[in-house]
Amino acid sequence: MNNAIYQYINSKFTSFLLFSFLFFCFFPCLRILPLNIDKQPNALILSFFIVVLLGKNKVVKDVAWLLFVLIAAIICMLFSWEDWLGLEILTNYLSLFFIVYASYITLSCLGGMPYALFKWVVYIWFIVGIIQYFFYHSFMEFLLFRSNNELMLESGRGVTGLSVEPTGYGMTCLLFLIINYLNFRNRSTYKLFTLLLLIQIILLSLSSTCFFCIAISAFLYMLYRILASSHRFSWLFILIVLCYIGYHIVLYLLENVDIRFTRLLQYLQEDPAVFFINGDYRLCVSFFSIKGFIDDWGMPHGFGCFNKYMERVVENPTYAPFVSPSVLGARKTITAIGGPLFELGIFALPIYYIIVNAFKKISLWIPKADFCLFLLVTLMLNTINFNEAILSLVIGNLIYLKRNGDCNVVY
Repeated sequence: MNNAIYQYINSKFTSFLLFSFLFFCFFPCLRILPLNIDKQPNALILSFFIVVLLGKNKVVKDVAWLLFVLIAAIICMLFSWEDWLGLEILTNYLSLFFIVYASYITLSCLGGMPYALFKWVVYIWFIVGIIQYFFYHSFMEFLLFRSNNELMLESGRGVTGLSVEPTGYGMTCLLFLIINYLNFRNRSTYKLFTLLLLIQIILLSLSSTCFFCIAISAFLYMLYRILASSHRFSWLFILIVLCYIGYHIVLYLLENVDIRFTRLLQYLQEDPAVFFINGDYRLCVSFFSIKGFIDDWGMPHGFGCFNKYMERVVENPTYAPFVSPSVLGARKTITAIGGPLFELGIFALPIYYIIVNAFKKISLWIPKADFCLFLLVTLMLNTINFNEAILSLVIGNLIYLKRNGDCNVVY
Protein backbone atom coordinates (compact mmCIF):
# COMPACT_ATOMS: atom_id res chain seq x y z
CA MET A 1 0.00 0.00 0.00
CA ASN A 2 2.77 2.41 0.96
CA ASN A 3 4.56 1.58 -2.29
CA ALA A 4 1.41 2.35 -4.31
CA ILE A 5 1.01 5.70 -2.54
CA TYR A 6 4.66 6.52 -3.19
CA GLN A 7 4.31 5.70 -6.89
CA TYR A 8 1.14 7.79 -7.13
CA ILE A 9 2.79 10.81 -5.47
CA ASN A 10 5.92 10.36 -7.57
CA SER A 11 3.83 10.22 -10.75
CA LYS A 12 1.89 13.38 -9.84
CA PHE A 13 5.08 15.23 -8.90
CA THR A 14 6.74 14.23 -12.18
CA SER A 15 3.73 15.40 -14.20
CA PHE A 16 3.63 18.69 -12.30
CA LEU A 17 7.36 19.22 -12.89
CA LEU A 18 7.15 18.45 -16.62
CA PHE A 19 4.10 20.61 -17.29
CA SER A 20 5.50 23.47 -15.19
CA PHE A 21 8.67 23.34 -17.25
CA LEU A 22 6.73 23.50 -20.53
CA PHE A 23 4.57 26.32 -19.16
CA PHE A 24 7.61 28.49 -18.42
CA CYS A 25 9.10 27.65 -21.83
CA PHE A 26 5.90 28.99 -23.41
CA PHE A 27 6.00 32.08 -21.16
CA PRO A 28 9.74 32.85 -20.88
CA CYS A 29 9.34 36.42 -19.58
CA LEU A 30 7.02 35.79 -16.62
CA ARG A 31 8.69 37.27 -13.54
CA ILE A 32 8.24 34.86 -10.64
CA LEU A 33 11.60 35.54 -8.97
CA PRO A 34 12.69 39.12 -8.09
CA LEU A 35 15.24 39.30 -10.92
CA ASN A 36 15.65 42.42 -13.05
CA ILE A 37 16.20 40.66 -16.37
CA ASP A 38 14.03 40.28 -19.47
CA LYS A 39 14.31 36.52 -19.93
CA GLN A 40 13.53 34.89 -16.61
CA PRO A 41 15.39 31.67 -15.62
CA ASN A 42 12.28 29.74 -14.50
CA ALA A 43 12.52 27.10 -17.25
CA LEU A 44 16.30 26.82 -16.80
CA ILE A 45 15.94 26.15 -13.06
CA LEU A 46 13.29 23.46 -13.63
CA SER A 47 15.39 21.93 -16.41
CA PHE A 48 18.17 21.20 -13.88
CA PHE A 49 15.75 19.09 -11.82
CA ILE A 50 14.38 17.28 -14.89
CA VAL A 51 17.86 16.40 -16.17
CA VAL A 52 19.05 15.20 -12.75
CA LEU A 53 15.89 13.25 -11.84
CA LEU A 54 14.80 11.87 -15.21
CA GLY A 55 17.72 12.11 -17.61
CA LYS A 56 19.64 8.99 -16.62
CA ASN A 57 18.49 6.76 -19.50
CA LYS A 58 17.74 9.47 -22.06
CA VAL A 59 21.17 10.59 -23.24
CA VAL A 60 21.31 10.82 -27.04
CA LYS A 61 24.04 11.85 -29.48
CA ASP A 62 22.56 15.31 -30.06
CA VAL A 63 22.60 16.00 -26.33
CA ALA A 64 26.22 14.84 -26.14
CA TRP A 65 27.12 17.38 -28.85
CA LEU A 66 25.42 20.14 -26.86
CA LEU A 67 27.40 19.09 -23.79
CA PHE A 68 30.55 19.47 -25.91
CA VAL A 69 29.45 23.02 -26.84
CA LEU A 70 28.80 23.82 -23.16
CA ILE A 71 32.27 22.57 -22.15
CA ALA A 72 33.81 24.68 -24.95
CA ALA A 73 31.86 27.69 -23.65
CA ILE A 74 33.12 27.16 -20.09
CA ILE A 75 36.73 26.97 -21.34
CA CYS A 76 36.25 30.14 -23.44
CA MET A 77 34.80 31.93 -20.43
CA LEU A 78 37.77 30.98 -18.26
CA PHE A 79 40.27 32.22 -20.86
CA SER A 80 38.42 35.50 -21.51
CA TRP A 81 37.25 36.22 -17.95
CA GLU A 82 37.12 39.93 -17.13
CA ASP A 83 33.97 40.43 -15.04
CA TRP A 84 30.55 38.98 -14.32
CA LEU A 85 29.47 39.45 -17.94
CA GLY A 86 31.21 36.16 -18.68
CA LEU A 87 28.85 34.30 -16.36
CA GLU A 88 25.86 36.09 -17.87
CA ILE A 89 26.87 34.96 -21.36
CA LEU A 90 27.54 31.43 -20.08
CA THR A 91 23.87 31.12 -19.02
CA ASN A 92 23.04 31.19 -22.74
CA TYR A 93 24.97 27.94 -23.23
CA LEU A 94 23.64 26.47 -20.00
CA SER A 95 20.14 27.12 -21.34
CA LEU A 96 21.06 25.56 -24.67
CA PHE A 97 22.17 22.32 -23.03
CA PHE A 98 19.80 21.97 -20.07
CA ILE A 99 16.57 23.32 -21.61
CA VAL A 100 17.03 21.40 -24.87
CA TYR A 101 17.88 18.22 -22.94
CA ALA A 102 14.98 18.73 -20.52
CA SER A 103 12.64 19.39 -23.47
CA TYR A 104 13.64 16.10 -25.06
CA ILE A 105 13.16 14.27 -21.74
CA THR A 106 9.78 15.95 -21.15
CA LEU A 107 8.41 15.14 -24.60
CA SER A 108 9.71 11.57 -24.31
CA CYS A 109 7.94 11.13 -20.97
CA LEU A 110 4.68 12.69 -22.21
CA GLY A 111 4.71 10.99 -25.60
CA GLY A 112 4.89 14.24 -27.55
CA MET A 113 3.91 17.89 -27.30
CA PRO A 114 0.79 18.23 -25.08
CA TYR A 115 -1.95 19.53 -27.37
CA ALA A 116 -4.27 20.83 -24.64
CA LEU A 117 -1.49 22.87 -23.03
CA PHE A 118 -0.38 24.33 -26.37
CA LYS A 119 -3.98 25.21 -27.23
CA TRP A 120 -4.47 27.22 -24.04
CA VAL A 121 -1.06 28.86 -24.45
CA VAL A 122 -2.08 30.22 -27.88
CA TYR A 123 -5.44 31.41 -26.52
CA ILE A 124 -3.81 33.19 -23.56
CA TRP A 125 -1.22 35.00 -25.71
CA PHE A 126 -3.96 36.02 -28.16
CA ILE A 127 -6.39 37.29 -25.51
CA VAL A 128 -3.68 39.28 -23.70
CA GLY A 129 -2.54 40.84 -27.00
CA ILE A 130 -6.10 41.79 -28.02
CA ILE A 131 -6.84 43.39 -24.63
CA GLN A 132 -3.55 45.33 -24.66
CA TYR A 133 -4.07 46.63 -28.19
CA PHE A 134 -7.76 47.58 -28.09
CA PHE A 135 -8.84 48.02 -24.46
CA TYR A 136 -6.24 48.30 -21.70
CA HIS A 137 -2.65 48.92 -22.80
CA SER A 138 -1.10 48.03 -19.42
CA PHE A 139 -2.88 44.69 -19.09
CA MET A 140 -0.65 42.05 -17.43
CA GLU A 141 2.44 44.29 -17.52
CA PHE A 142 2.94 43.68 -13.79
CA LEU A 143 3.98 40.09 -14.62
CA LEU A 144 7.02 41.29 -16.58
CA PHE A 145 10.30 42.97 -15.67
CA ARG A 146 9.67 45.80 -18.12
CA SER A 147 6.99 46.68 -20.63
CA ASN A 148 5.41 49.96 -21.76
CA ASN A 149 2.68 49.44 -24.33
CA GLU A 150 1.60 53.09 -24.23
CA LEU A 151 5.05 54.17 -25.39
CA MET A 152 5.30 51.36 -27.96
CA LEU A 153 1.97 52.25 -29.58
CA GLU A 154 2.80 55.97 -29.65
CA SER A 155 6.06 55.21 -31.50
CA GLY A 156 4.28 53.21 -34.22
CA ARG A 157 5.10 49.80 -32.82
CA GLY A 158 2.71 47.13 -31.55
CA VAL A 159 2.00 45.71 -28.11
CA THR A 160 4.24 43.35 -26.16
CA GLY A 161 1.79 40.64 -25.13
CA LEU A 162 3.49 38.59 -22.43
CA SER A 163 6.94 39.53 -23.73
CA VAL A 164 8.94 42.65 -22.93
CA GLU A 165 8.81 44.19 -26.42
CA PRO A 166 6.79 43.79 -29.64
CA THR A 167 9.62 42.01 -31.47
CA GLY A 168 9.84 39.43 -28.69
CA TYR A 169 6.06 38.97 -28.91
CA GLY A 170 6.21 38.43 -32.66
CA MET A 171 9.19 36.07 -32.49
CA THR A 172 7.48 33.96 -29.83
CA CYS A 173 4.42 33.63 -32.07
CA LEU A 174 6.64 32.65 -35.02
CA LEU A 175 8.17 29.88 -32.90
CA PHE A 176 4.64 28.82 -31.92
CA LEU A 177 3.84 28.61 -35.65
CA ILE A 178 6.74 26.16 -36.09
CA ILE A 179 5.52 24.02 -33.17
CA ASN A 180 1.95 24.16 -34.46
CA TYR A 181 2.93 22.95 -37.93
CA LEU A 182 5.44 20.27 -36.92
CA ASN A 183 3.24 18.79 -34.17
CA PHE A 184 -0.39 19.64 -34.87
CA ARG A 185 -0.82 20.18 -38.63
CA ASN A 186 -3.27 17.23 -38.80
CA ARG A 187 -5.47 18.60 -36.01
CA SER A 188 -8.83 20.15 -36.86
CA THR A 189 -7.82 23.37 -35.08
CA TYR A 190 -4.49 23.74 -36.92
CA LYS A 191 -5.76 26.45 -39.29
CA LEU A 192 -7.47 28.32 -36.44
CA PHE A 193 -4.27 28.45 -34.38
CA THR A 194 -2.27 29.47 -37.45
CA LEU A 195 -4.71 32.34 -38.02
CA LEU A 196 -4.60 33.44 -34.36
CA LEU A 197 -0.79 33.45 -34.40
CA LEU A 198 -0.61 35.37 -37.70
CA ILE A 199 -3.03 37.98 -36.36
CA GLN A 200 -0.73 38.48 -33.36
CA ILE A 201 2.37 38.76 -35.56
CA ILE A 202 0.93 41.04 -38.24
CA LEU A 203 -1.67 43.16 -36.43
CA LEU A 204 -0.78 43.12 -32.72
CA SER A 205 3.02 43.02 -32.48
CA LEU A 206 3.58 45.03 -35.71
CA SER A 207 7.17 43.81 -35.56
CA SER A 208 9.25 44.89 -38.55
CA THR A 209 11.78 42.18 -37.66
CA CYS A 210 9.09 39.49 -37.92
CA PHE A 211 7.77 40.91 -41.19
CA PHE A 212 11.25 40.72 -42.69
CA CYS A 213 11.75 37.20 -41.28
CA ILE A 214 8.57 35.93 -42.92
CA ALA A 215 9.36 37.62 -46.25
CA ILE A 216 12.97 36.39 -46.37
CA SER A 217 11.99 32.85 -45.31
CA ALA A 218 9.26 32.67 -47.96
CA PHE A 219 11.66 33.92 -50.64
CA LEU A 220 14.37 31.42 -49.66
CA TYR A 221 11.86 28.57 -49.51
CA MET A 222 10.53 29.40 -52.99
CA LEU A 223 14.08 29.66 -54.32
CA TYR A 224 14.92 26.28 -52.78
CA ARG A 225 11.81 24.74 -54.37
CA ILE A 226 12.71 26.19 -57.76
CA LEU A 227 16.18 24.62 -57.57
CA ALA A 228 15.19 21.29 -55.97
CA SER A 229 11.74 20.50 -57.34
CA SER A 230 10.80 18.88 -60.64
CA HIS A 231 7.96 21.44 -60.80
CA ARG A 232 10.40 24.34 -60.77
CA PHE A 233 8.49 26.43 -63.31
CA SER A 234 5.35 26.26 -61.17
CA TRP A 235 7.32 27.44 -58.13
CA LEU A 236 8.99 30.15 -60.21
CA PHE A 237 5.57 31.40 -61.33
CA ILE A 238 4.35 31.44 -57.71
CA LEU A 239 7.47 33.35 -56.63
CA ILE A 240 6.99 35.97 -59.37
CA VAL A 241 3.31 36.41 -58.48
CA LEU A 242 4.12 36.76 -54.76
CA CYS A 243 6.89 39.27 -55.48
CA TYR A 244 4.48 41.30 -57.64
CA ILE A 245 1.78 41.26 -54.95
CA GLY A 246 4.34 42.03 -52.24
CA TYR A 247 5.69 44.98 -54.22
CA HIS A 248 2.25 46.59 -54.46
CA ILE A 249 1.52 45.90 -50.78
CA VAL A 250 4.77 47.65 -49.86
CA LEU A 251 3.89 50.64 -52.07
CA TYR A 252 0.48 50.90 -50.41
CA LEU A 253 1.99 50.70 -46.93
CA LEU A 254 4.60 53.36 -47.73
CA GLU A 255 1.91 55.78 -48.89
CA ASN A 256 -0.80 55.11 -46.31
CA VAL A 257 0.60 53.60 -43.11
CA ASP A 258 3.00 55.21 -40.63
CA ILE A 259 4.52 52.47 -38.49
CA ARG A 260 8.12 51.49 -37.75
CA PHE A 261 8.10 48.86 -40.51
CA THR A 262 7.21 51.40 -43.23
CA ARG A 263 9.82 53.84 -41.91
CA LEU A 264 12.49 51.15 -42.27
CA LEU A 265 11.29 50.44 -45.80
CA GLN A 266 11.66 54.14 -46.59
CA TYR A 267 15.22 54.07 -45.24
CA LEU A 268 15.94 51.01 -47.42
CA GLN A 269 14.56 52.81 -50.47
CA GLU A 270 16.43 56.07 -49.84
CA ASP A 271 19.74 54.94 -48.32
CA PRO A 272 20.64 51.31 -47.44
CA ALA A 273 23.28 52.50 -44.95
CA VAL A 274 20.63 54.43 -42.99
CA PHE A 275 18.38 51.36 -43.11
CA PHE A 276 21.21 49.23 -41.74
CA ILE A 277 21.81 51.63 -38.85
CA ASN A 278 18.14 52.27 -38.04
CA GLY A 279 17.32 48.59 -38.40
CA ASP A 280 18.35 48.73 -34.78
CA TYR A 281 21.00 46.77 -33.08
CA ARG A 282 19.82 43.55 -34.77
CA LEU A 283 21.14 43.85 -38.31
CA CYS A 284 24.55 45.15 -37.27
CA VAL A 285 25.11 42.55 -34.57
CA SER A 286 23.97 39.68 -36.78
CA PHE A 287 26.08 40.70 -39.78
CA PHE A 288 29.28 41.70 -37.99
CA SER A 289 29.32 38.75 -35.58
CA ILE A 290 29.27 36.35 -38.55
CA LYS A 291 31.81 38.52 -40.35
CA GLY A 292 34.06 38.25 -37.27
CA PHE A 293 33.77 34.46 -37.40
CA ILE A 294 34.82 34.46 -41.08
CA ASP A 295 37.53 37.13 -40.74
CA ASP A 296 39.35 35.16 -38.05
CA TRP A 297 38.97 31.77 -39.75
CA GLY A 298 36.55 30.32 -37.21
CA MET A 299 38.76 30.94 -34.19
CA PRO A 300 36.97 31.65 -30.87
CA HIS A 301 36.95 35.27 -29.69
CA GLY A 302 35.80 34.47 -26.15
CA PHE A 303 33.18 36.31 -24.10
CA GLY A 304 32.66 40.06 -23.85
CA CYS A 305 35.01 40.93 -26.74
CA PHE A 306 32.59 42.04 -29.45
CA ASN A 307 33.28 45.76 -28.88
CA LYS A 308 37.00 45.18 -29.48
CA TYR A 309 36.25 43.58 -32.83
CA MET A 310 33.91 46.46 -33.76
CA GLU A 311 36.74 48.93 -33.05
CA ARG A 312 38.64 47.20 -35.86
CA VAL A 313 35.59 47.28 -38.13
CA VAL A 314 35.01 51.06 -37.89
CA GLU A 315 38.59 51.65 -39.01
CA ASN A 316 37.63 50.12 -42.37
CA PRO A 317 35.99 52.82 -44.55
CA THR A 318 34.02 50.16 -46.44
CA TYR A 319 32.08 49.04 -43.36
CA ALA A 320 32.18 52.11 -41.11
CA PRO A 321 29.04 53.77 -42.64
CA PHE A 322 27.00 50.65 -41.84
CA VAL A 323 27.88 50.50 -38.13
CA SER A 324 25.12 51.55 -35.75
CA PRO A 325 26.50 53.69 -32.87
CA SER A 326 24.64 51.51 -30.36
CA VAL A 327 26.74 48.51 -31.43
CA LEU A 328 30.14 50.08 -30.78
CA GLY A 329 29.89 49.72 -27.00
CA ALA A 330 28.24 46.29 -27.07
CA ARG A 331 30.44 43.65 -25.48
CA LYS A 332 28.13 40.70 -26.18
CA THR A 333 26.11 39.55 -29.18
CA ILE A 334 22.46 38.66 -28.68
CA THR A 335 21.89 36.38 -31.65
CA ALA A 336 21.58 32.61 -31.73
CA ILE A 337 23.75 32.16 -34.83
CA GLY A 338 26.25 35.02 -34.91
CA GLY A 339 26.79 35.01 -31.14
CA PRO A 340 28.00 31.41 -30.69
CA LEU A 341 29.99 31.54 -33.95
CA PHE A 342 31.76 34.71 -32.82
CA GLU A 343 32.34 33.58 -29.23
CA LEU A 344 33.12 29.87 -29.72
CA GLY A 345 34.20 29.78 -33.36
CA ILE A 346 34.11 26.35 -34.96
CA PHE A 347 33.20 24.79 -31.60
CA ALA A 348 29.67 26.24 -32.04
CA LEU A 349 29.07 24.40 -35.33
CA PRO A 350 27.49 21.29 -33.69
CA ILE A 351 24.49 23.47 -32.70
CA TYR A 352 23.60 24.10 -36.33
CA TYR A 353 24.44 20.57 -37.42
CA ILE A 354 21.87 19.27 -34.90
CA ILE A 355 19.16 21.61 -36.22
CA VAL A 356 19.79 21.00 -39.93
CA ASN A 357 20.17 17.24 -39.44
CA ALA A 358 16.89 17.09 -37.49
CA PHE A 359 15.03 18.93 -40.25
CA LYS A 360 16.64 16.68 -42.86
CA LYS A 361 15.14 13.61 -41.13
CA ILE A 362 11.82 15.27 -40.27
CA SER A 363 11.24 16.48 -43.85
CA LEU A 364 11.03 12.83 -44.95
CA TRP A 365 7.55 12.57 -43.40
CA ILE A 366 6.52 16.18 -42.74
CA PRO A 367 5.81 18.08 -45.98
CA LYS A 368 7.08 21.66 -46.18
CA ALA A 369 9.18 21.24 -43.03
CA ASP A 370 11.91 23.00 -45.02
CA PHE A 371 10.02 26.28 -44.69
CA CYS A 372 10.15 25.88 -40.90
CA LEU A 373 13.93 25.47 -41.19
CA PHE A 374 14.29 28.70 -43.18
CA LEU A 375 12.01 30.51 -40.72
CA LEU A 376 13.94 29.21 -37.69
CA VAL A 377 17.33 30.13 -39.17
CA THR A 378 16.09 33.63 -40.09
CA LEU A 379 14.81 34.09 -36.54
CA MET A 380 18.08 32.87 -35.05
CA LEU A 381 19.96 35.48 -37.06
CA ASN A 382 18.09 38.14 -35.07
CA THR A 383 18.31 39.22 -31.44
CA ILE A 384 17.15 35.99 -29.90
CA ASN A 385 19.33 33.57 -27.98
CA PHE A 386 18.99 30.31 -26.12
CA ASN A 387 18.04 32.07 -22.88
CA GLU A 388 14.71 32.50 -24.68
CA ALA A 389 13.36 29.18 -23.40
CA ILE A 390 10.86 28.77 -26.23
CA LEU A 391 13.74 28.64 -28.76
CA SER A 392 15.49 25.88 -26.81
CA LEU A 393 12.15 24.05 -26.51
CA VAL A 394 11.77 24.14 -30.30
CA ILE A 395 15.25 22.60 -30.70
CA GLY A 396 14.43 19.91 -28.13
CA ASN A 397 11.19 19.24 -30.01
CA LEU A 398 13.15 18.80 -33.25
CA ILE A 399 15.42 16.22 -31.61
CA TYR A 400 12.37 14.39 -30.24
CA LEU A 401 10.56 14.34 -33.60
CA LYS A 402 13.71 13.19 -35.40
CA ARG A 403 14.08 10.22 -33.06
CA ASN A 404 10.43 9.31 -32.51
CA GLY A 405 8.68 10.11 -35.76
CA ASP A 406 5.42 11.96 -36.20
CA CYS A 407 3.93 11.48 -32.73
CA ASN A 408 1.38 13.69 -31.04
CA VAL A 409 0.01 13.45 -27.54
CA VAL A 410 -3.76 13.02 -27.25
CA TYR A 411 -4.51 15.14 -24.20
